[in-house]
Amino acid sequence: MLTLLSPAELNLTTKDLVLLRHLALGRNAKEIGPEVGKSAKTVEWDINGTDNPRSLCAKLGTSNRADLVRYAVEHRLVQKGEQAIDRPRPKLEPLEVKGVEDLKAAILRGATLAANNQADVLQTNALCQCSDAYIRVARFQLEHR
Repeated sequence: MLTLLSPAELNLTTKDLVLLRHLALGRNAKEIGPEVGKSAKTVEWDINGTDNPRSLCAKLGTSNRADLVRYAVEHRLVQKGEQAIDRPRPKLEPLEVKGVEDLKAAILRGATLAANNQADVLQTNALCQCSDAYIRVARFQLEHR
């Protein structure tokens, strides 16, 4: 579970906050690198280096970029309506969720977009909400067997 602690409580540096902001705006390591004066590999290391105890993922206790974006949105590191970089995004049709299977399909669809760096901030946040809803449904089903 992603931490609810504030950036100050986690001792996040200015560099960490800048990286979180860039991620939340939909940028990938290749796009972030020139902005922060580092190579894409170094940016990746700073974000989720497996053996890096000072990576963003390690500090926030996750291995998931969607969680990093969610943290940035929830702690207002990006403003409502703020635009990500101009990159063509696939047009998404509204998805009506009628049951658990539809919810699983929505999560898979969103995860695929996020993995391919094609999800913007709102789409990534919606993915997190779908995942949370699925977890709640699964827990309810387990508790009421």
